[in-house]
Amino acid sequence: MECIDGFAILLSYKVMVGGWATEYGNLLTFATVRGAAHMVPYAQPSRSLHLFSSFVHGRRLPIITTSPSIGN
Repeated sequence: MECIDGFAILLSYKVMVGGWATEYGNLLTFATVRGAAHMVPYAQPSRSLHLFSSFVHGRRLPIITTSPSIGN
């Protein structure tokens, strides 16, 4: 598989860095949620809902190219 977007910044609902993602074509997206361990819905409920909603509705993750705020 070829990496399409590299390691891109994901935009969370508050215009802050929500995590990072790497897309491999249309087959696979590897996403890391910022500030969460293996219990993402418990540690970062709003970010995990955003990630899950994008998946369920068949949308790409909101990847940005500008520098957002890094605060929690």
